[in-house]
Amino acid sequence: MKVLSVIHMLYVQDMKRAINFYVNALGFTCEEESEFWSSLVSENGKIGLTSYGEYNEFKLTNLIIEVDDYDEALKRIKEFGGIISEEHQPYEGAPIHNAEIIDTENNGIVISKKL
Repeated sequence: MKVLSVIHMLYVQDMKRAINFYVNALGFTCEEESEFWSSLVSENGKIGLTSYGEYNEFKLTNLIIEVDDYDEALKRIKEFGGIISEEHQPYEGAPIHNAEIIDTENNGIVISKKL
């Protein structure tokens, strides 16, 4: 198993407005865009934008680690003391496997594998 990328996910109310800000203000490039999910890249990382409706209050963010071998990653997480708190199956609009995990320091992160 090897890590393919690390994506920091942010919730947004207006996808086009958010993409415009990160592309034009901070120099990211949009590599994937939809109403539900957009992926922005820079030379040093990725930001994932996901629709969150009209919730305008401060929101905590999530760290997503994308891997090439989802099953191996989950196995290793458990092997080294992590907890898999919830697994999510792919569905229309989100063609990915996601597992919410808790690391040994009680940090919640997401392990992801695109289909």
